[in-house]
Amino acid sequence: MKDDAGRLFFATINTHLRRLASSSVPASFGAEQIRLSVSRKIILILDCCYSGSFTAGMLSRGGDRVEIDERLGGSGRAIIYSSASLEYAFELDGDAETRRAVGAETPRLSVFTGAIVNGLSSGRADRDKDGRISVDELYDFVFGEVAEATPKQTPGKFIDVHGELFIARSPITAEPARLPEDVLSAVTHPLPDLRKAAVDTLRRLVVAGGEQGRLANDQLVGLFEDDSR
Repeated sequence: MKDDAGRLFFATINTHLRRLASSSVPASFGAEQIRLSVSRKIILILDCCYSGSFTAGMLSRGGDRVEIDERLGGSGRAIIYSSASLEYAFELDGDAETRRAVGAETPRLSVFTGAIVNGLSSGRADRDKDGRISVDELYDFVFGEVAEATPKQTPGKFIDVHGELFIARSPITAEPARLPEDVLSAVTHPLPDLRKAAVDTLRRLVVAGGEQGRLANDQLVGLFEDDSR
């Protein structure tokens, strides 16, 4: 719920709408706990009306430095919310076909939560087929599913992460990691300028980590050892 000042509150079973401040949990309390937490990895998923209001005023606390261990797993804060600050979050109606379309077989599962359950349980959110589902991959999948189900609800995200933050393993078999064909072509091109142009892309892949990052690192080592000018 929101009060007259636009502040967000999480309602409980005994919340009184006229006394939100004293009978519910202010969203600012949750945001403060995230800010004070010593945990290096925090993922918050909010499925409620006006949930986009939760991220108001939240600032990035990380610097530009990326540590080696962060390349291997990522760290930071990620919030995925079901609706914009002025939007409602919808539950599905009784249409069984609509529920199945977003994987919401359980009665009263919302559009947003149904999409999350579907993406994680089916592995469809694993966009790059590497066997792991990152926060960004899950959000992209959920955004598309919710947009298809209802045009009146817009999921959003707040990401303050170094590296890549993974939320689950995919139940589908991972495809072997490989580098993009255009990058491999540039790395082996006879013109030094084209090989040099591939370095930035390879660096980003190394920072992202994973098997693809290891392959990118091998290519960079090969370029380093190349004796051509």
